[in-house]
Amino acid sequence: MATKESGNKTSNWEKAKNVITAVNVTNAFKKSLEEAKIEERLATKLHRVLQSIVLYREEKALVEASLSECHIMLSGPPRVGKSTLINALCGSEVARTSDGLASCTQRVECYTKTTERYNRKYIVKFWDTVGIESWTKPDIESYVCDIIKIRHPICLIFCASPGCYVDLERLFWLVTTCIDSNIFCALVCTNMHFGNRTDSVLQDLNDIFLRLSQEKYPLISEKVDSSNSSTPSITFYSNKKTRQRVALVSQINTIEYVDLSKNIRLPPVGVFELITGIMDSLSEEKIEQMVEIILNNRSFWTRINQTLSGFWNERFLQSFRSWFAIQ
Repeated sequence: MATKESGNKTSNWEKAKNVITAVNVTNAFKKSLEEAKIEERLATKLHRVLQSIVLYREEKALVEASLSECHIMLSGPPRVGKSTLINALCGSEVARTSDGLASCTQRVECYTKTTERYNRKYIVKFWDTVGIESWTKPDIESYVCDIIKIRHPICLIFCASPGCYVDLERLFWLVTTCIDSNIFCALVCTNMHFGNRTDSVLQDLNDIFLRLSQEKYPLISEKVDSSNSSTPSITFYSNKKTRQRVALVSQINTIEYVDLSKNIRLPPVGVFELITGIMDSLSEEKIEQMVEIILNNRSFWTRINQTLSGFWNERFLQSFRSWFAIQ
């Protein structure tokens, strides 16, 4: 009898393991479908954008010199990796310049990237608040209004890290103001390899949108997990009525994580997913500006070539690889 019971237990455990395996396979399949939907949407948008602004620009080059600018708002406490994130997005070190916002009484740093192609100059500016937690509300309002009305940024990127101080009331006001002005918000937890402390930061960032949904207008959330377990998930937020994406919450590590005491070395992670998440949420007009920001990010375009090539025809791929010199 004991042997039979043991056999039944073993049999039941095998059945349970099979069920768990089936569930895991199903979940992995769902994850791949979610990622595929994003990739297909982005491939379609990016195909049209690259055709018009990158691949065939020689045929449309302007005779006279012209200037094009795009802007991103950047915010968050000091020493959370904002400057390294800017460099990671652009694929090169970006110069710091004067702010040029006279109406703002506090210091604002501006990181500027300038490129020139086909007789046209492109200027990308990241507007970064310094120590926004110590600002008065009128100063914050002045800064945000100046950026929105004068610069028309394509998105806000707010960075927070485990151990830093974030005034959640001011962050709520900042996010609400941006969404009201049709500016996409990306709230990012940097230095993601801190276990439970990272989870706490992500919870605070997600709670901003829970409160926004309760107090202002209903939002729906969509969490997209990666089929790669080492890649962080992204939670998207959309206006429930219009279905328009308004924000995302994610986590990244822009530089290699090293813990010599535990002999751990982890590569940078999450930047590609952050870029694609933002681009998938923007209109094609704003994607065109985003392309200018990341145009020199060789690692991004190499991975895009690998990820989206299945959605593009061979003629487009040949032009794409020729332009970016991707083998």
